[in-house]
Amino acid sequence: TLAYTLSKVIDDLPDQTSVVVGSSGDEVKIVQNTLNTRDDRAPGVSDQRHLLTLSGMWDLSYANKHSNPAARWILGFWQLSGIFTAASPRPFSGKLGTDINNDGNRATDRVPGLGRNTFRKFNLAQADLRIQRDFPITERARFSFIAEAFNLTNRANFATVNDTMMRVVGATADIAAGRARLEPVAAFGTPRTTVEQDVLGQPFGRMWQLALKFTF
Repeated sequence: TLAYTLSKVIDDLPDQTSVVVGSSGDEVKIVQNTLNTRDDRAPGVSDQRHLLTLSGMWDLSYANKHSNPAARWILGFWQLSGIFTAASPRPFSGKLGTDINNDGNRATDRVPGLGRNTFRKFNLAQADLRIQRDFPITERARFSFIAEAFNLTNRANFATVNDTMMRVVGATADIAAGRARLEPVAAFGTPRTTVEQDVLGQPFGRMWQLALKFTF
């Protein structure tokens, strides 16, 4: 099965789920300037232009009815399946890291002159593989041994990046008066967290899983 999606998301803020004042998770969902919401109209954070998914299963049933019991036991009842996903990067904004407009929210203040979500993160690509071997007991009962690999190629797919593009040297109030300056941040655009994380939020790469299933 092959599926391809071409899409485009354009929106502005505020996000309707932003309900907690002062929350770092909610403040990022508010417009930079509440008196000019049109200034935030741009590709949305969920704008993933291209998405390709390829999946399939190969049932190796050629030897299931082999006249030789040994050949049937060794070569029969295998299944190989997998899924591959590739997607283009999602956008993010070049932030200033300072409450330059003095609205009490520094999470959405962008570098002066920059629009919202004008940069892109990293592409996503992941392959998962599954191998299954059935061991028939009767016509209706069987054991199945399953081996699965998630993120088979051990590729790091990054979810977030450092979005602070510039920092203020001097007092924020001195920017308009020309007594402060902006300096670029070297870490801008570098990855922070990966898509694949454990329950503690720590990144992990390739993961294996073994299972034994009884069907009756």
